[in-house]
Amino acid sequence: MKFFLTLGGSIGFLTIFFTELHAGNEIGFALRDGALGCLAGAFLLRGFHYVMMRCIKSLVLEQNSMSASSTSTKGSSSGVN
Repeated sequence: MKFFLTLGGSIGFLTIFFTELHAGNEIGFALRDGALGCLAGAFLLRGFHYVMMRCIKSLVLEQNSMSASSTSTKGSSSGVN
């Protein structure tokens, strides 16, 4: 999770900082807005990472339950013969 916080913060800072400089704002304002962009980017990417991990976890659990139910079905049908 630290990787995604760092990556999101870096992307947020660089995007906002260079956008502010390109717009012609002073360096102090660009740094301040870049710091706010860093926070926003970090928490945004952290949220996306959390949602992605939750979806992957539910997918794995669903596949495991389907695998377990198909294994128990195969075992009972082979025992009947």
